[in-house]
Amino acid sequence: MIKIYTTGGTIEGLDYVGDKGIKKSNLSIEDFLKNANVDFDYSIESICKKDSRAIDENDRELLAEKIIGKTIHYINTLKTISP
Repeated sequence: MIKIYTTGGTIEGLDYVGDKGIKKSNLSIEDFLKNANVDFDYSIESICKKDSRAIDENDRELLAEKIIGKTIHYINTLKTISP
């Protein structure tokens, strides 16, 4: 089983439109996996629904709590560099 943790953004098919909020417009990881007819079990858990620029220390700690102590392999799909 593959466990996928998401924090919002493109991987969840979300676009952030300034102060206008969130709109669903892109293909999400769940849509992609369903359309790809993958032959493995997976589950998706949303940690938060934030633009990557809005992820803060509390979000990082929550994510760490989910994965620390587990045998995992991971893929980081986005790295945002803050000014």
